[in-house]
Amino acid sequence: MTGITGVQIHLCEFGHFLSLTDLYGDVGDSEYDAAKVMYGVSDGSTLKRSLHPDDVAGIHWIYYPTSPPATPDFIDYPSEDDGVYTVVWGACNAASSYQLERSIDGADWVGIYSGPHTWFDEKVENGDYRYRVTASNIAGYSDWKTGDWSCIVRFMIWKGSGEPNDPYLISTAEQLDRIGTQSEWWSKHFKLTADIDLSEYDGLDGRPTFRVIAPDESQPWTGVFDGNDHIISNLNCLSSTSANVGLFGCMADPNAEIKRLSLVGAHVERVDAGARNRTGTLVGLLNEGTIAGCSVENALVKGRNRVGGLVGENGNGNIDNCYAVVTVSGTDDVGGLVGYNSGRISASFTEGSISGSGWGSGGVAGSNNPMGEISQCYSSASTSGGQRVGGLVGENRKGTVTQCYSAGPVRGSRDYIGGLVGDSPGGSVVSSFWDVEASSQPVSAGGIGTTTAQMRKASTFLEAGWDFANETANGTEETWWILEGLDYPHLWWELTDGQLQNAPYERHQPRMSVAVESIPSPGQDQD
Repeated sequence: MTGITGVQIHLCEFGHFLSLTDLYGDVGDSEYDAAKVMYGVSDGSTLKRSLHPDDVAGIHWIYYPTSPPATPDFIDYPSEDDGVYTVVWGACNAASSYQLERSIDGADWVGIYSGPHTWFDEKVENGDYRYRVTASNIAGYSDWKTGDWSCIVRFMIWKGSGEPNDPYLISTAEQLDRIGTQSEWWSKHFKLTADIDLSEYDGLDGRPTFRVIAPDESQPWTGVFDGNDHIISNLNCLSSTSANVGLFGCMADPNAEIKRLSLVGAHVERVDAGARNRTGTLVGLLNEGTIAGCSVENALVKGRNRVGGLVGENGNGNIDNCYAVVTVSGTDDVGGLVGYNSGRISASFTEGSISGSGWGSGGVAGSNNPMGEISQCYSSASTSGGQRVGGLVGENRKGTVTQCYSAGPVRGSRDYIGGLVGDSPGGSVVSSFWDVEASSQPVSAGGIGTTTAQMRKASTFLEAGWDFANETANGTEETWWILEGLDYPHLWWELTDGQLQNAPYERHQPRMSVAVESIPSPGQDQD
């Protein structure tokens, strides 16, 4: 045992007493060496085993020090977090134990841990947390090391589990804003249980800014958000980031869904937007998924390209039974419902004002592109732009428009201006109409131009195969109804439950008025 210290002798003999593996046999054979506790012979360059903190504390108890340990040189914990996190601190020579204390909201210090470890898993709720730690041994305690900051916790405890049959229940603005802080929640199920006012999240006068839910395509919304027929009012989102802008930034999953939700009084604007930054009131970019039974009223939406009253860009999603009463402005691909569409839009409509300074402005969609389908939709919005401007679609490039109409003013400063469709290269326009008088446009790249009086007769549309209430020749789905001679056709779902018995006498109310913007200066032509 030449050269082995007294401590090593004691530990060595104790190992023999416990019948641990022979120290010398099979030296160099990794299979046997790996099972050994100690080296029989060592030059001191290799550490066979690291001692557990409890072992270290035991050694310090046997061979006790004569002075207290030094103060831990640091203590770290999150500056902002929620749920469970770990507090860690520096280890000290000769320390056998550490004591951790916590103060919540400025209250007295309370001990929460005592032991040999240099970490502690802490579960937190709402509050302002501070921590301090001291090291100790048999000789005494060190000074306290206090954390340099507070851990501000604003943890929303939602009812529910986020599963399909037990969604998280949202009833306050703070809970709604909280969804945007953690990507782990963007695949869950949520349900509104009350109307929510976001006025206190406008980013003005020191107030917080609402955090867009799933703004980036790398971590999109893949869950289900059920508005439960409630209203979210006064969404204010002014952004200069490169991410997508809207209540939801990006939605991308075949099973993702946003339904039965109304947005009222929103202001969504992208400042200094890039060429492919999408802007919409509800969703910036809908890559996949379904938006059903949603609406936007009295909203102002501004951006550069791919700007829509409801969705900035619909890549391969479904939009059904929705409407937008909005003022939308941008440069290229500007639409009352969707800026750039290559998905499916059905049984939806728009009112308000749409203005683009460049290429592609339309009452429902600025551009309807290959694979894009727009069916049984209408627009009475005022539409203006540079070129490729239409009452329903600005440019219908290899897209399809079926059983739609437009009945709003249409103005353009350059080429391809149409009452229903501005330009339709390779596109299809079937059984669709526009009001020649209301639009002040005698031509369109597709569709049938009629007078206002003709647009207010069911026979005009029945002859084109439209399915109206109380007739069966064109089907039994009863997609449309009309106040004969008084108004244009409207979608059947616009009637409230109480009005169904007396249909078709009233439209769904209310409709909020929106100001009509002046036409922006024409932009550069798009190649």
